[in-house]
Amino acid sequence: MSKEQNNFSSFVIVGLGLIGGSIAKDLRTKYPGASIVSIDSDKQSIDDAMQLGIVDKGIDYADLPRFAQVVVLTPPVGQVIPCARRVFDSLNKSKNRAFERCVVFDAASVKKPIAAEFKKLTAKSHGVEFLATHPMAGTEFSGFSHARKDLFRAKPWMVCRHSENSEEAVSGVCELLRGLGSRVVFIDPDEHDKSAAVVSHAVIILSNIIFDYIASVHPEALKLAGDGFTSTTRIASGNPELHKDIILHNSEYTDAVLKEFSQFLDDKIADLSVGDAKSLQEYFTQNMNRRNEWIRRKE
Repeated sequence: MSKEQNNFSSFVIVGLGLIGGSIAKDLRTKYPGASIVSIDSDKQSIDDAMQLGIVDKGIDYADLPRFAQVVVLTPPVGQVIPCARRVFDSLNKSKNRAFERCVVFDAASVKKPIAAEFKKLTAKSHGVEFLATHPMAGTEFSGFSHARKDLFRAKPWMVCRHSENSEEAVSGVCELLRGLGSRVVFIDPDEHDKSAAVVSHAVIILSNIIFDYIASVHPEALKLAGDGFTSTTRIASGNPELHKDIILHNSEYTDAVLKEFSQFLDDKIADLSVGDAKSLQEYFTQNMNRRNEWIRRKE
């Protein structure tokens, strides 16, 4: 994608849920005169987005050659590769594309299998490049009704480039992502999935386990639960279908993290004396300082 083509004028959002809808809202602000269309089986989401002026209309894959300058894939992780293949087929079979070059990127939370497939698709494409990315942003809610502007502001957006990607396409996508307020971070797909298992995917399960423990073993205690408990278990209110999909597609690394955490928890419980004021003070102070430093570096 040449420098002149970084003046984006046409976007296709595949999947108009929380992430896709939030991207569309930011794009409408950043590129007010651009064409923004969407592919989504949920026609109500498209109707709602059209009423808000976020997208111009809904289209089908067959219509892609007329609109595809930038295609953003935001379906559940298990549907990303099938969707990418449909984009590939539609664009590469067409002899009358509105844009000579097109870049396609996704937002799924698992990257290794997607990046490998995107490399293959890019190698076989004519003027179409596929780039694996993942914004480290979201909420416990799902669907277009919960989409919001600035969801990605100051959040890291992981980019997993491959050897078939051109510098022009990668720089164009990164320019777009930074325009949405995010911080672009380049990362190897396997390293991404290992780290995502630690800070995201295992946390989904742990949040559910904590809530399950209280609700199942001590349900009477829930009437005392305040904001601390609510925030700690927030992720347990997430979409079960989406969470299942994420865990299944990164099961190896997530399982390893859970086993490691189980051993870590046993060791900490054995080492930490809950009746020892000095021990508690030191442990809490250590983690307060480490977490505050982590927050400071993020800002």
